[in-house]
This record gives sequence, structure tokens and C-alpha cells, in this order.
Amino acid sequence: MAEEPGLQFDHAEFAGGDAPKLACGACKKPILEAYFQLGQSLFCATCKAGLGRAFQGGSGFIRFLRACAFGGVVGFAGAAVYAFTLWAMDVNFALVTIFIGVFVGKAVRRGSEHRGGLTYQLLAVFITYVSMAIAFAPLYFAGYLKHKAPTQSTVAASPATASGAATPHKELPEGVEQALIAMICVAMALGKPIFDLRSGDILSLLIFGFGLYEAWKANRKLVLDFKGPFAVARPVTAAATT
Repeated sequence: MAEEPGLQFDHAEFAGGDAPKLACGACKKPILEAYFQLGQSLFCATCKAGLGRAFQGGSGFIRFLRACAFGGVVGFAGAAVYAFTLWAMDVNFALVTIFIGVFVGKAVRRGSEHRGGLTYQLLAVFITYVSMAIAFAPLYFAGYLKHKAPTQSTVAASPATASGAATPHKELPEGVEQALIAMICVAMALGKPIFDLRSGDILSLLIFGFGLYEAWKANRKLVLDFKGPFAVARPVTAAATT
């Protein structure tokens, strides 16, 4: 008799009642009849259908905003930690940038509801790059303040200034000048990988690039490539084999 069309199952038989006990990787309930496999995880038919629906609906714009927010918060925290090590310890622990890439990548992926894809990979790399580079801006600004302090005291003590003589040029208000210097420091920090390349600091550049790769890798597109359905094996009893 020809087999009726429908779901095709792979079967396995185990002698002596040794059939493995299977449980769904999502709902954790025992799988009694059929199951699907995704990677190393098993899913019942109900959870497999639910996962398919979950990764098809929702607003892409909302997911992108959430990924930006999650990645931005983690990136800011990572930049703060990296900046502190640069300023307080006066040592460039470049390995910190790898951790920034790992955690920013995970944050962006969580914000995207684990969808992944090119858009989120580029977003994660961008946030990671900015977080790594911007950590040097406070260091540059602190160097500017340290360099300017003795210059100001020298100008205040000069006879020309004390006698009221005209200065060679009109100086900007202090707040405006510091704001401009801060923007210059940010621009210098964002260009640091280029400076490292020109100065021959290949090791720091490689570590920097590895951190970016971690952020990229964490947001690969999720493909629900389910295998199955497979039938739960029925144990072969001794009576059935005789």
C-alpha cells in the first residue's frame, strides 16, 4: 500500500526500553511524539511554530531604536571605564576594547530581539568604534588644561599686561575656548586609529580591530533553520523482537 502524503518522520528504534527522554528546549516539557531540531536544541511543534511567529512580527523601527539605546548605554559605560584606566593609571589597556566590543555586540543583539543582520552589525561596529575612540578625548582635554595652566599664570604676571598695554589679539571667552578645544579633542579621539596606523602602532590597531569584529560577529543574522520533524523513538520490547 502506498504511503499517504503528509509529514515525513525519521525513526529510530532502541532495544530494551532505552529510548532517550527528550524535552523541549523552550517550554521544557517532555516531547512525546514529534520534535524539531535547531542547532543543538530540540523543540516541540508548538514552540517551533511560536518561534517562527515571534521572529516575523513586530516593528523594525522600534527594534532599531531599542538596539541603539541598549548599545549606546553599554558603549558609554565601556568608554567611561576605558577612559578611567587611561587617566588614572596612565596606561593604555587596549584589551579593554575587546570587552567593549563583546558587550556592545550583545546589547545591540538583545535590543534587536536577537534578529541580527547587516543593519545591526553596522550599528554595533559604529557604537563600538565611537566608544573605544572617545575614551581618549578626556585624556587629550586634560593634557590641554595642564599645558595651558602655566601659560595663563605667565601672562598674568607679565609687565605688559599689568600696565594695561593692549594684547596682540583678542582672546575668546574661556567657556567658548574650552568648548572648541573639547570638540577638537573629540575629533582627535575619533581619528586615533588612523594616528595609530601612521605611527606604526600595529598591535593597538589589531586589538582595536578585534573588538570591532566581536561586535560584528555577535549580530550575525539569525536563521531559523529547523530540521525535522522527527518522530520520538519507540522502545523495542523483547516480545516484539521475537
